[in-house]
Amino acid sequence: MMCLIEPFIDNNLEPPRKYYFNANKKVIYIDKPDDYYMKIQIAIRLSRDIMKHLCLRKYNVNLHGGMVTYKGKGICFLGPKKAGKTSLLLSLLSEKETTFVSNDDMSISIDPDDNIEGYGWPRAVSIRKDSIISMGDMLKKYDFCFNSYHPYNSIDKRNSSLVLYPIELANIFECSILPKSKVDIIVFPKFDNDCIFEYKELSYQEKVVNLKRNINVEVDRYFVDFKGYFEGKNELDICLSKIARIKMFSITQNIQHMDYVRDWFRRGGYV
Repeated sequence: MMCLIEPFIDNNLEPPRKYYFNANKKVIYIDKPDDYYMKIQIAIRLSRDIMKHLCLRKYNVNLHGGMVTYKGKGICFLGPKKAGKTSLLLSLLSEKETTFVSNDDMSISIDPDDNIEGYGWPRAVSIRKDSIISMGDMLKKYDFCFNSYHPYNSIDKRNSSLVLYPIELANIFECSILPKSKVDIIVFPKFDNDCIFEYKELSYQEKVVNLKRNINVEVDRYFVDFKGYFEGKNELDICLSKIARIKMFSITQNIQHMDYVRDWFRRGGYV
């Protein structure tokens, strides 16, 4: 028996969606939108959110942030929008010893042996065009002027950002992509136009507070109409107490500080 689901869309940038759902067989048929590429994009989103929801049964925390590996160290950048996470990520990708894991959407998991790993979800990378311009010399040798396959780049109201699939970003920087990596350092950036560059290693309590602030509460935003049919459970406090054993730093920065931040990583200031 297929039931009709038509989610409410709270903005005019998304096309209307219409699904038929079989709860017993866990089958979702995407009827709307009509555009083939948008259907593919929505199928990716639904698959991603279903997997996130199922992962909540294990020691897993979904976070608003990105991750790279640099000189063999797994580095996570966690923070709200416009904190400078993507700028930090781009500045390190300009280094040849960096691999890309995720941007804006990642999880940290704890296995039975208490190993802590970060991994990315299938998600495009949204880069503000003014950030590319502002980073000037650091990014000038990289070609961002090409036609990305992502359908959002054809929506006029989204023209302030360039949306790239991870493989497109990797091709620009000639870097590799890793599905996951051990987490060695977590950085919480804060963007302030009038600040001086500074960093601080965090105490245990500061770590837990900052981790809680950056939990991704929209883990199933594209899946909300279906999640009642899938179980999910998470031992959040246990997860955070174990993750808090990792070294963590706060960084106060602005776009003029990208060279300072990159030099800090080059020098191993986080060790």
